[in-house]
Amino acid sequence: MDPSSALQELATRASRYSINLNGEISLVQSNAPLRGSTAIVHKGTLTRGGTEVAVKIFHGTPPGDIDPLKRILREVHLWSKLRHDNVVRLIGISTEFGSTISIVSDWMALGDSHSYVQNVENDPRPLLMDIASGLYYLHSHSLGPIFHGDLKGYQAGPALIPPRASLPVMPFSATVMPNLSRVRDNLPLRSTSLMFHDFLAACTVLKGHTDKVLSVAFSPDGKRIVSGSADSSICLWDVQTRARVGSPLRGHAGWARSVAFSPDGEWVASGSYDKTVRLWDVRRGAQAGSPLRGHSSKVLSVAFSPDGNTVASGSTDKTIRLWDVHAEAQLGLPLEGHTDAVQSVVISHDGSRIVSGSHDKTLRLWDLDAGVQIGSALEGHGGMVFTVAFSPDSRLVASGSDDNTLHLWDTRTGTEVGRPLIGHGGAVNSVAFSPDGMWVASGSVDTNVFLWDGRTGARVGTPLRGNAGWVRSVAFSPHAREIAAGTENGSICLWNAKVH
Repeated sequence: MDPSSALQELATRASRYSINLNGEISLVQSNAPLRGSTAIVHKGTLTRGGTEVAVKIFHGTPPGDIDPLKRILREVHLWSKLRHDNVVRLIGISTEFGSTISIVSDWMALGDSHSYVQNVENDPRPLLMDIASGLYYLHSHSLGPIFHGDLKGYQAGPALIPPRASLPVMPFSATVMPNLSRVRDNLPLRSTSLMFHDFLAACTVLKGHTDKVLSVAFSPDGKRIVSGSADSSICLWDVQTRARVGSPLRGHAGWARSVAFSPDGEWVASGSYDKTVRLWDVRRGAQAGSPLRGHSSKVLSVAFSPDGNTVASGSTDKTIRLWDVHAEAQLGLPLEGHTDAVQSVVISHDGSRIVSGSHDKTLRLWDLDAGVQIGSALEGHGGMVFTVAFSPDSRLVASGSDDNTLHLWDTRTGTEVGRPLIGHGGAVNSVAFSPDGMWVASGSVDTNVFLWDGRTGARVGTPLRGNAGWVRSVAFSPHAREIAAGTENGSICLWNAKVH
């Protein structure tokens, strides 16, 4: 088949998914084209409506060689399925310029990112945030990870500035641009060039406890924080004013080891070294009902179900117990299977499962309604599992251990995702997913809070430090605007988290 016939056939194929723009583009001759290593970008207009477009004409294809054109067409077909604010919008293709396929996309009126950031009057930070958003969308796409060009920032490349001054990312796979880097799930990624944490303000310190803060949680509306401490008290805090609300809640006769808000924000559950679980009325600032007794040893963790009717608790007695919030009574028999203390329990966001982490170095999944273990124990940590967390879609679990690592697990298959997340220099005491599932925060004995990409496992930016000793607990606010950490010196560190 001669090249012209082949191009015509490709144009016909392109029309099947409505992106063939032959006969509808006029190049603007007054604008000098922008030249890149693989293509030349012309400014053009659509004959219908006069919309300004960028026409990227690939060069370097040997005459008569149709295979590169077919590969480009396949990539364009993929691109046509992408919908995201930070991915350049594909308008269509044309086969009328340069005996090759030309890609037509929005013209970036403010130019390229390289020029944009050279202007000292422009704040480059929003660009980095939008890069991250676009990259995450591409790397976690339902079609599979989508690769992309480098981010040099020139108009002929993928980093462009649209009128709203953010940075879209133009995707192409390694079949089109062989020099692109692949996202690999099987490597323990340790860092990324997008340093979000460089732009987080210094932490605000909330003081009120007289001993280490063991657990922190945000209310569902993000307006309150609850904290449990080794001073046996529970405190409520106003996020906006950074002040304690009312007097400490007292009643426990031992460390208030774990606290959790109910989904409606009306109640707080707490678990203590005094072997009890207690419920607290947030509005009244007082204990509600009698202590829930049943564990034979310290209660290390509590969690509410999404409907607010059930509380799960884990204990050093090696069991998990379920409690009816309204009847103030235990539900069924204890969940048994762990061979050592149950340090952490969480109920999935769909309310169907519990995940537990134990000093026996395993995680276990449980059917909440049936009260039975699902599958075999999840093994992989080399030390005690101190913390577990479900992703918002309940498909992933993050875990942290005194082996200094985090692991990610697929809840559907019960298998580990990728390799351990390495970086902490001490035991990982707490992990938390951001509300959108994009990030995992981890707090450690090494006094740092790290942020990780929840899908690639890459550590993002520099550590968050509050200079307050060991980090005992971390939590994201519901809108991911703040990250809170409970620390060894009795304070809570609160950062403004502009990560998305």
